[in-house]
Amino acid sequence: MAHARPVLTSLPLDILDEVAFYVAVLDPLGPPAHLVPLLCSCKTLYSLLCRANNPYLYARIFVAKFDARAAPRRMGETAGHSAALASQLTKYCKALRNLRRGDIDSPSITKDFLRAFVMCLENDGKNAAQLDWAGLFDYAERFILERLWEEGTQVGGWPVEDVTNALALWLYWCSATPERLASKTPEQRDEIMALVRPYALYNFRYPPFLAPDNHVHLPLPGNPEGYRDHSTMTPHGFYPLYRTPSLCQHTFRHYGRKVTIAEPPIGLVAKLLYIALQEYKPIDLEQPIPDDRAEAIFLGTRGPTRADYSEFARTKAVRYAPRGEWYTHPPRPSSGPSTIHDIDWARWRQCRDPWATVTSPRVPMYKFGSLTGRWGGRSLVSPPPLPPTTRTPA
Repeated sequence: MAHARPVLTSLPLDILDEVAFYVAVLDPLGPPAHLVPLLCSCKTLYSLLCRANNPYLYARIFVAKFDARAAPRRMGETAGHSAALASQLTKYCKALRNLRRGDIDSPSITKDFLRAFVMCLENDGKNAAQLDWAGLFDYAERFILERLWEEGTQVGGWPVEDVTNALALWLYWCSATPERLASKTPEQRDEIMALVRPYALYNFRYPPFLAPDNHVHLPLPGNPEGYRDHSTMTPHGFYPLYRTPSLCQHTFRHYGRKVTIAEPPIGLVAKLLYIALQEYKPIDLEQPIPDDRAEAIFLGTRGPTRADYSEFARTKAVRYAPRGEWYTHPPRPSSGPSTIHDIDWARWRQCRDPWATVTSPRVPMYKFGSLTGRWGGRSLVSPPPLPPTTRTPA
């Protein structure tokens, strides 16, 4: 007796694609887990619907679950082709699964952090929702509390500057919201501030720039070794710090091609995070100081007044990255929250080696007006105690 042919395999491929697509996106958040049983039901269905034979299906799934506008805008139209999107779907889903497991000792943590970091740079609403599903904020916080200083004893008690620590702080910052930081107790905020304080305040060890800020124009002439003569030896090493470019850039597959970016400076994101946490500290307005500048002039006193402190308390220095909203019909490719990171992406791609000449088409590396604001300072810091789990740096 002949076996009956499964009904699904008799459907036209375009109809079968529609069935598979809606099965895959049944749950918008997380990997397309519902697609797996369908693929495993028979060899014929697997052959018709597997990624190798049907990249168009997986490209559609990617666009339904992740943000797909930033990559073609930054990397060219080939980043929007079906094969590139299908490849990226696999990479992002694997990273999300690993993050959701919550294992901060995972051997793939650096690779997963790098994927999540790029998702943050490409976020137009969907990526942020997927990273929330994976529990990124809590995951990054656990890493900061438990592992950020774990190798401090190897460098004289100072926290290590490496790609994993840098990405952990960037991911914590990118997934932070005013509500999430406000929900922390003062003690919890103080603990995180203590851990990131060296990165935030000690520029001589953790510079926030890709090249020393005593240079105005790039590329630099010569080679890295020759610049040792331009530095002064200090108890903390050479200053200014000219880094070996090959140690500060990282290569990975992105939308089907090999991409290299600079290591995002840990000193930069630590400042953002430190000030964001500090802004939750209450300000004592009942100090014995003049009420305003007119009274201070009359009394012949210097320093801030009660009015200055009141204005300081009303003004927030930190601007959180917009998270965007989940959308069904994407707006124009040149719009959305991800556009604020276009210049960051260009800078981390093209300025990763201060001595290299850029051969790809030049794009803006900064935005006019980025430094506009009040420059009276946001923080007065006395010599702080280090975290109790560490010893005093040598």
